[in-house]
Amino acid sequence: MADSNSMTVVSDPQHAAKLLRAMSSFREESDFCDALLIVEEQEIPVQRNILAAASPYIRAKLNYNPPKDDGSIYRIQMEGISVTIMKEILDYIFSGQVRLNEETIQDVVQAADLLLLTDLKTLCCEFLEGCITAENCIGIRDFALHYCLNHVYYLATEYLETHFRDVSCTEEFLELNQNKLKEVLSLEKLNVGNEKYVFEAVIRWISHDPEVRKVGP
Repeated sequence: MADSNSMTVVSDPQHAAKLLRAMSSFREESDFCDALLIVEEQEIPVQRNILAAASPYIRAKLNYNPPKDDGSIYRIQMEGISVTIMKEILDYIFSGQVRLNEETIQDVVQAADLLLLTDLKTLCCEFLEGCITAENCIGIRDFALHYCLNHVYYLATEYLETHFRDVSCTEEFLELNQNKLKEVLSLEKLNVGNEKYVFEAVIRWISHDPEVRKVGP
């Protein structure tokens, strides 16, 4: 017979999810909320401890400016995030799920970057990787470079190199400034097959804005 003093640890695999659902319902009903998130002058009731646990950025704001003991409502001012995106972020914090589309993905990445939500940025990267096309690979590549999305940057660059002939006919390519054009044309693995395609691409680029891009005196 086993030692009567031995202990066995058992667990409920749904425990964390149940707690999150309960806390999410509290937020939706404004129950047990102890702060107001101010976004674009709109007040959103929130629980400080949940936001602090999820976002190192908000945790730092709370530590820098802790609540007063005078009974006043604690306000957390947020800049650089729209109300719509902030609500999506809050839904993610309380559920682990986020709704993404090509129109809002960059705004969500910017918000996740500001709030230091690294797991959300990872989800956004996975979404972006599936969005790369000839029409947007240049823009996604630039965006990925700015926000240090290294794998997205690599895939967008690879797509640009592999599908250069298609990319060179797109609006993004034609709108490149001169320095960016040089950078694209100097990519090491640019797949052109024949140098005439590079020449044709440059002619299209010049013809797109001939007054500014004309060659010679």
